[in-house]
Amino acid sequence: MIPERLTALREEMKRRSIDIYVVPTADFHESEYVGEHFKARKFITGFTGSAGTAVITLKEAGLWTDGRYFVQAEKQLEGSTVTLYRMAEEGVPAVEEFVKDKLPQGGCIGFDGRTVNGAWGEKFVAIAEEKKGSLFVGEDLINLIWTDRPELSKAPLFILEEKYSGKSTAEKIKDVRAKMAEEGADVHILTSLCDIAWLLNIRGGDIQSVPVVLSYLVLTRDQCIWFLQEEVVDDKIRAYLEENHITTKPYDAIYDYVPEIPAMFEALTVREHIEYVKRAYNSDITEEEIDALLTRFELLDKQEKLGNVQRNDAEGQYLLCTCYSSKGCYVG
Repeated sequence: MIPERLTALREEMKRRSIDIYVVPTADFHESEYVGEHFKARKFITGFTGSAGTAVITLKEAGLWTDGRYFVQAEKQLEGSTVTLYRMAEEGVPAVEEFVKDKLPQGGCIGFDGRTVNGAWGEKFVAIAEEKKGSLFVGEDLINLIWTDRPELSKAPLFILEEKYSGKSTAEKIKDVRAKMAEEGADVHILTSLCDIAWLLNIRGGDIQSVPVVLSYLVLTRDQCIWFLQEEVVDDKIRAYLEENHITTKPYDAIYDYVPEIPAMFEALTVREHIEYVKRAYNSDITEEEIDALLTRFELLDKQEKLGNVQRNDAEGQYLLCTCYSSKGCYVG
């Protein structure tokens, strides 16, 4: 079963010219434990432990896990063609070392970018750059071959009463905004499910034995936006959210919202913002096309200036330029 799944994954890798595909044990929120939908590493290796990373090349596959799981992993990987790499043991390469060694010159590293944090992602960026290669992070290849994959959990929500939470949601939001003001922050983005549960005093059940809700949250000076699967919000929860001036948006809408946050315009240079949007939308626009857009919108000589410098005379052109770059469009 596992060899067949690996063969199917490699076929998808070949179609996209991917040389190495990394599958971590992770959801979109770096949760310690994950729901059934996110158990992609278990699906592709057969290993059921709570920690580990799978790396698949076109010719071999490996699983990295720690000492708690060596015995279990050895048994579960029998006959799978997946090699066990015992982390922290002498002579065993780290995942990044293995990837660097196996990636051919000009090769491509792939993974679902939503499941890899920025610090780890930057290590893969560095490896790809050293090998003059590339990354493929905008598609979940496991999803293409996992035909009976469980849907995202949509467990019912409930409000944690103040006698248990210790402080009302309104007070907590007020406190966080005060800290934001102290730090000079216009926007605070929460991705940790536990942090969101604490702030909203709302619990769910989207991870077994962990009462959290699959969601993101954006807090500004005057808005609180909760990105979740809105069908789980019943009338009682909706009334509670309205009482606390919290609006909702669809779970996946966070990926469109963040690149367009007004505060981002202030904090980044023109070029940085375009690069940010390019990565957020997994755009394939080239450097030459970006330069052409900057020239067209009269921003080429302003690309290293902060957005707040441009606000009075070039914001419209700037935002239009980033809109084009986000969609990978080139208009000569």
